[in-house]
Amino acid sequence: MKNKILFLIAIFGLAFFVNIHSTAAFLDWAVAAKKKAEQAKEDHKARMQEIKENFETKKEERKEKIEEKICSRIDKVISRIEQRIANRESKLKTKRENRENRLKERRARRDARVAERRAKRDEIRAEYYKKLEAKAESEEQKEAVKAFEDAVELAVAERRSAINEAVQTFREGIKEVIESRRSSINKLVSELKDAEIAAAEKARSSCGEGSDSTGVMKSFREDLKAAREEFKANREKVEKVGETARQLAETKNQAVKKAIEDFKTALEKARKDLKAALEGE
Repeated sequence: MKNKILFLIAIFGLAFFVNIHSTAAFLDWAVAAKKKAEQAKEDHKARMQEIKENFETKKEERKEKIEEKICSRIDKVISRIEQRIANRESKLKTKRENRENRLKERRARRDARVAERRAKRDEIRAEYYKKLEAKAESEEQKEAVKAFEDAVELAVAERRSAINEAVQTFREGIKEVIESRRSSINKLVSELKDAEIAAAEKARSSCGEGSDSTGVMKSFREDLKAAREEFKANREKVEKVGETARQLAETKNQAVKKAIEDFKTALEKARKDLKAALEGE
């Protein structure tokens, strides 16, 4: 019995010792686990902060690259605008030269036809005069024929002079209105060119100052659009050549008509005078 009791006491002591030791180990583990969790939390927090900082850094880098790209695009756009301005001026010059050449060619053809008709009529009149002169026998008849010829030639000269003057006045009027319109258009083109260059320089300057690139591009496009719309609106106000040309043509036609009527009147009088002189003979 005594040995049994001692055995139980030994077992109880051993269990108590093991229990105490296990509790201490658990507490140590718990403390270590807590420290580890806190350290992991700190490490996670540090990693998140690092990720955030990296994100912000990359965001700024992307923004700088985007701004650099946009500003670089502005330079390219500016280059294209400058090229477009040069092309526009070249096209306008070529268009004007072609128009002038066509006008000169039409006038040259018209003048050639008029000269040809006049030369032919001169020949016809000369033949007619010869027939009249052949029929004239007396001095009085010859003088009457000569007076008739002089009167006809004077009427022809006056008719031609009046028509030439009417045509020349018409041409000078056309030239004046063309030059006036050209001057007005040149002024508008120059103003458009200045506005486009100013918008480009403004955009380039804004990029250099670090302004928001998106806003710079938007403002740049709005400035270009406003300049072009103003150019179109002002161009519509410039006097058109067509209406003035019609008025000048009408004035010319009336002058030509009067010259022909005056010629017919003078020719009729010359005929009557010749008839009277010959019959009186």
